[in-house]
Amino acid sequence: MSFRVEEYRNGRWQSASNYDYDLDKTTYYFSSSDRGEVRFNDLVRFRTEGQFRLYVEADGGSEYTTFTVGRGGAYSFSEYTPEWRSVSTSRPDKNEWVDMMLTVKNSSSNYYDGRVNFRVEEYRNGRWQSASSYDYDLDKTSYYFSSSDRGEVRFNDLVRFRTEGEFRVVGELDSYRQNAYQTFYVNSRSSSTSSNNWNSYSNFTDKELSKIRAVAKIWNELMIALEKDYPRLRNSTEWRRLSNNFYDSMQDILNNRSSAQYRNWKEFYAGFQEWLSFTVRTR
Repeated sequence: MSFRVEEYRNGRWQSASNYDYDLDKTTYYFSSSDRGEVRFNDLVRFRTEGQFRLYVEADGGSEYTTFTVGRGGAYSFSEYTPEWRSVSTSRPDKNEWVDMMLTVKNSSSNYYDGRVNFRVEEYRNGRWQSASSYDYDLDKTSYYFSSSDRGEVRFNDLVRFRTEGEFRVVGELDSYRQNAYQTFYVNSRSSSTSSNNWNSYSNFTDKELSKIRAVAKIWNELMIALEKDYPRLRNSTEWRRLSNNFYDSMQDILNNRSSAQYRNWKEFYAGFQEWLSFTVRTR
């Protein structure tokens, strides 16, 4: 026989998130010595409020038991709406910490009592997806609201971004998947402005800048893939230093910084070849 946990959410029963419960075992094999009856001590516990059911399936049939955890159905979590009320800036520079204020309210006078989870997403390849951990620092991944917070908390230095791009911080109510979104544009510039600024003191063409921008966009994913496939690279502090320096050099070019190491395509390509040669030798 097998066990699984379901949660009543969005008007229907569905698989519960494994963050919401602990299940001591997922299967059990009955033997004749059990005489058709077994007591499971500490079989399941729930980490969040809500309506759950423990589903048991065996050859020839199934059965379930429903649990109302905490206040459960006493009020609807859907009444609670999280909102990022204010941020210190929505257009931060790289490595600039951002303060954010989150409110969680409902139509009644009840204050939200539960956990809010935080995550960072990036708009890439035409859709929102999880951001690479190399691209940001998040001071905390969750916070537990209590009634004393009165539905409002200010988080100082909650997030900072290490790279350019379009990001958003998502605050999700743990018990009912209600989300708050705040979008950030990190060091964003229009392509026309960037091209004009660069052509004023460098010898990069628009096509060359486009190639550099494309490489910079996939750089963090490339680093993760190389470290996964080649342990020697993962353990090489010199390779990581050289990789980080080359990435910073690309950002200097794209951000029109006068301190940029490479002043033209020939110098940039030579730097890339140096990094590639070291990578091949080290792996």
